[in-house]
Amino acid sequence: MKFIARIVVGRPLVSLLVFLGLVGISAVWGVQAFGSLQAGGYNDPNSTSSQVAKELQTDFGVDYPEMVIIADFPETVDSEKTKIEGAALTRSITDIPGVESVNSYFSLGEPASLKSIDSKAVYYFVNYSPDADISDETAVLEKALGAEHDGAKIYYTGLSAMANALNGTITEDIGIAESIAIPLSLILLLFVFGSLVAAGLPLLVGGMGMLGGFFFIWVATQFTDVSIFALNLVTAMGLGLGIDYALLMVNRFREERSRGLEVKAAVTRTVETAGRTVLFSGLTVAVVIASMASRERSSSSFIESSVTVLPTSLIVASMLPAMPSALLDTSSPRLVMAYQANQARRTSGITLIRTKSAISLPRMPVK
Repeated sequence: MKFIARIVVGRPLVSLLVFLGLVGISAVWGVQAFGSLQAGGYNDPNSTSSQVAKELQTDFGVDYPEMVIIADFPETVDSEKTKIEGAALTRSITDIPGVESVNSYFSLGEPASLKSIDSKAVYYFVNYSPDADISDETAVLEKALGAEHDGAKIYYTGLSAMANALNGTITEDIGIAESIAIPLSLILLLFVFGSLVAAGLPLLVGGMGMLGGFFFIWVATQFTDVSIFALNLVTAMGLGLGIDYALLMVNRFREERSRGLEVKAAVTRTVETAGRTVLFSGLTVAVVIASMASRERSSSSFIESSVTVLPTSLIVASMLPAMPSALLDTSSPRLVMAYQANQARRTSGITLIRTKSAISLPRMPVK
């Protein structure tokens, strides 16, 4: 930590600009992860049903459709009008770019298992092209068909439709949660520190930690499927730990300044003590969370959230002390003078107590 402290104290502006550049790059790529997440982790891969499904797919060539559409027609599916409307719906789906094949109740021999009890709703199974992006293609298909087609009500289901719905819902929920949590946290921090700059630093670090976590999610999506629930974990871990660790650093810095140390000396002491604590604590939290990934279900969510802890800890221990002295020095000279005056009063009080105690002692007779 002494090496990091020397860099931060010797080149504070350069260190700050480097970190801000890295966070900016992380933000550019990290936001692209939102559309690449998968809705999964609901099935136990060791269960009998999952093993049967895997065997059907590998040994018998059963291909599961990316999109399942339910079309609810005004009349029964046996009527000529419904058959014409069903054929028109098939052509509309096939004409959408990225759609490879469409199968339905009508094209599969009209089996009873693919129609509703009232004989008005039927299934359509849609497969995308191998080079199509499932999330983007699903959004295009839902927008092209809409909620109604030639009088038939259209309902979307399947993994791709569910993933897009969850993705949109979680994105909205994160925005709502942040719009509530961040202002409340700022108000509480203002009561704790009594300074807008000092209160804003933990929130700034927490936001940067979240952006770093989103970048690692995007990297992971380039190699494997990542659960959509990773966003919730990364947001909670990045913001929560960022504020927690930053509170520790800012408090320690103000304590060192209160003892009369100069800004550079206080920064050095803060990095060597609280910075070491933050790094070791972050590493411990990351290892514990990553251990939860031993189960196969939703393991990517735990791995991504554990990785998020590391950039958050690094930002707190390295970038936060690199803030320019005008921002980092939240302890004004008045605070130092107040501390010294308080120490002087405490010393005077102790001396006075001792003097009174000495005077009040009774004289012992001397034999």
